[in-house]
Amino acid sequence: MIEQIWEALKLGVSEYEFNTYMQLLDYDAHASKADLFVFYAPNVLLCHYISAKYRTLLENTIGAHKGYKVQVQVRPKSQQQHTPPKPLNLAKHNPTLNPAFCFETLIVGACNQMAVKIATQVARARGVYNPVLFVGGVGLGKTHLLNAIGNYACDQLKSVLYVTAEQFLNDYVSGLNSHSMDKFQDKYRSCDYLLIDDVQFFGGKEKVQEEFFHTFNALHAQNKQIVMSSDKPPKDIKGLAERLLSRFEMGMIASVHPPTLETKLAIIEQKCQLDKIEIHQEVLHYLASHLNENIRQIEGTLLRLSARAALSHQPITLQMAQSIVQETTKERAQEISLERILRVVASTLNLKPSAIQSNARTRQISLAKKSVIYLARQLTPHSSITIAQFLGLKDHSAVSKSLKLMQQAMLEDSQSKLLLEEMAHKLQAMECERGKS
Repeated sequence: MIEQIWEALKLGVSEYEFNTYMQLLDYDAHASKADLFVFYAPNVLLCHYISAKYRTLLENTIGAHKGYKVQVQVRPKSQQQHTPPKPLNLAKHNPTLNPAFCFETLIVGACNQMAVKIATQVARARGVYNPVLFVGGVGLGKTHLLNAIGNYACDQLKSVLYVTAEQFLNDYVSGLNSHSMDKFQDKYRSCDYLLIDDVQFFGGKEKVQEEFFHTFNALHAQNKQIVMSSDKPPKDIKGLAERLLSRFEMGMIASVHPPTLETKLAIIEQKCQLDKIEIHQEVLHYLASHLNENIRQIEGTLLRLSARAALSHQPITLQMAQSIVQETTKERAQEISLERILRVVASTLNLKPSAIQSNARTRQISLAKKSVIYLARQLTPHSSITIAQFLGLKDHSAVSKSLKLMQQAMLEDSQSKLLLEEMAHKLQAMECERGKS
């Protein structure tokens, strides 16, 4: 029977997904029942990922084969033949929240210390700061902070609603179309904590901004806590109404910065401990120094490493980590064009792109050319010849010379290093945004 289910599953996922994830699952006939199918994944990380992404597909596939509705559970192998976990306390569990995103699993460093302190205070006592807006780039932990507040508040039996700004918009449109705005308003105005992610999405949407403005006022008047996140400061959100801008800025705004090398190392160590992934220190340090600051990329790399180790029945090695990181870097690099690098460098240095590609020899343009060369060699697969032609240089030797000069400047001048890191962060954030759209 299980073989027939696997054959049916092959029709619902790609060959890569089936070979990478489905084949890792072990079916437990003894723990299963007529309407319950239990599978085991190699570790907690893969268990969470497969359960979140494929559980519904598994239930639909098995249900179609059996002819009735079934439930699927994906458990980590560490629980196999052990006492099953206690069920969630449904009085505290909130389906809009991720229970894994709590204060206990949050790594605190210089990058987020103030934001975590504020989050802890408003979780313990609503209205201490109201509203609160967390601002930071993609994948830096803003969603984790919102969920941590929500999970703590739920433990105190508070009413919590976590949504994205896009979900708020969808609910608003649905309420209008179905003439049920009273239900919409009751949902959003009766909670103790409203946690809303990615409010930059409201920019340019006048009607939904007006509704959120009234929701905001209704909650604030009752001393209900409002916590938001954005990938940019309120004043930089295009198309944000002045009255909503004033509401966003009337409370506490806390920035979340990219993690330092030490913080990245702590994040990776913690995730490996939580997900029961065995990994040597040299691999940990390699990952921390070669992955960028996007925590989602770190999680994705660990997921791929864990899956590859489980499939090959081998421990995670440095060579395996290097291979995965190179694949990840190559995938990202293929998406970043020379034109985009040129525009980011020009914008940062306040120059026209055409000036950087010209024959001018001013100090600023020379710096810009070297910056484009450095970023292109770091973030794209383009050859020195292609880069030279793009910048109007005589030959590829000029690219090699400029690259060496910029690398030396980064070692001797912290300002040069910071400038290039800033431009690299902008490019990577742009790619993350494109990936979300």
